[in-house]
Amino acid sequence: MSDALISAVIMADQVEIVLFCLLIILYGIWNRMWMNRLNGHVTRRKRKRCQQSKLWDGFQHLEEELSDELQEHEAMEKRRRLHMNKAVHAFVHAQRTHSLWTHLTSSDWWDRVACNFTDAQWVENFRMSRETFDYICHNLTPVLQRSDTRFRLCIPVRKRVAVALWKLATNAKYRNVGHLFGVGRSTVCKCVQEVCKAITEILMPIHISIPSAERFAEIAEHFEQVWEMPQCVGAIDCTHIPIVAPQEYHYDYVNKKDWHSVALQVVVDGQCLFWDLCAGFAGSANDSHVIRHSKLWTLASAGNLLPPDTKRIAGQDVGYYIIGGSAYPLQTWLMRPIPDRGRLNNCQHQYNLKLRLTRSVVEDAFKRLKGRWRCLLKRNDCDLHLVVHMITSCCVLHNLCEEHQDDFHEEWLTDKELAQPVHVLPETCPTEGNSIRDALVEYLSL
Repeated sequence: MSDALISAVIMADQVEIVLFCLLIILYGIWNRMWMNRLNGHVTRRKRKRCQQSKLWDGFQHLEEELSDELQEHEAMEKRRRLHMNKAVHAFVHAQRTHSLWTHLTSSDWWDRVACNFTDAQWVENFRMSRETFDYICHNLTPVLQRSDTRFRLCIPVRKRVAVALWKLATNAKYRNVGHLFGVGRSTVCKCVQEVCKAITEILMPIHISIPSAERFAEIAEHFEQVWEMPQCVGAIDCTHIPIVAPQEYHYDYVNKKDWHSVALQVVVDGQCLFWDLCAGFAGSANDSHVIRHSKLWTLASAGNLLPPDTKRIAGQDVGYYIIGGSAYPLQTWLMRPIPDRGRLNNCQHQYNLKLRLTRSVVEDAFKRLKGRWRCLLKRNDCDLHLVVHMITSCCVLHNLCEEHQDDFHEEWLTDKELAQPVHVLPETCPTEGNSIRDALVEYLSL
């Protein structure tokens, strides 16, 4: 054999040896892995048999162990809640000045600015004197006072009343009022609701009520001295308050001027003070409908409204009466103008003129009412039920301001209100009131 062939045979043998060695190594690795897996399988089976043998022994103790663990967990949870409550309580009381409700707007305007108002500034902003404001707060404190909670300081009564008065005086949006006083929108709404309800329940019986016999005599004397109307104890009229169209029966609230409203009927004395009111009738109702369905009509028809005192006028015994416009029915206790069909004599013209001049007192009262409380002048966006409470509260506040002789600024009358609907009730047949009116016509012609 040649040297080249011998070298090739030797190299082939070496390759076979190397391959055989590699095969031995791989077999050893595979065998080790298989043995480990087999041992693991055997171990798991042994462990499973052991566990199965112990399962029955441990099963009877399982319920006791679970019960103990549950009780321990509940105890730990109770301790955790207790520690958490203590921590929160300590934080709140230690950091009173840093309220948890940090998202609210600053109340610096009320706390630092409004408290330093001059008397004139106070009247300009809250439409009443500081003394009248203090009187309201004093009387409403028993029902408006709230206690601090663990998470929040209560709003003081004075601030709650101020929030409500600002809303009534400006008719501003809840959000704007909240930004000014540093409270939320819902808080403003709640303040308005609660303050108006408290005014209606507590202050209204004191400041708006049917006068006593002595007071009626004083009112009659005032009307006779100022307007020469004997036995007159009041002037009645109706005004309409703009509202947002209600979701239900909204057509019922559209008045003759084609805007949504609720009616407010009042009776005033000779000094622009209300002594009777009826609020809430839908705007489509005319003045005659409102009075016929009011408590005033019920009392007067039963003879329980006015004292029986009479005065001899032009040969006729004339009792106390109130005066109204052409929208009201003629009654012995309710005088209205004589319908002008182009045939009135001078005496009848004089009576109608005197009646119109005397009725100006109720028109002035409405102007001052809406001038102070602009929520009655512009469209009120509040809920219909709340609007009625707001109207009633504004009437009570009007009387309070007039009684306390608080300043009234003429510039409050600059804004024009919506045109009021006008109603005329025709006289169809003579009534008992005709003889009373004829006596007044004769008396006023002298």
